Amino acid sequence: MELFELVRQGHHDKARELQSILARASKLIVSEMGIAGVKHAMDQRGYSGGLPRLPLLPLHQEQKKRLNAFLATLEPAAVRA
Repeated sequence: MELFELVRQGHHDKARELQSILARASKLIVSEMGIAGVKHAMDQRGYSGGLPRLPLLPLHQEQKKRLNAFLATLEPAAVRA
């Protein structure tokens, strides 16, 4: 919603910046880590992600550390539902 509002209000530079953040998050969480990454990110943000169902496996500790480090860099506005 914030991205939509920024564009609607003509704040294109801020919208591009937010879109860049969202694209990086999507690449790491969805493209690189898949369902397990989505579920772990949900858990880290206070939502119920849980474990992926078999045959998918949960993230390894190294992946969790990498994802947690990335999530810590995000502003709360970029991750709010």
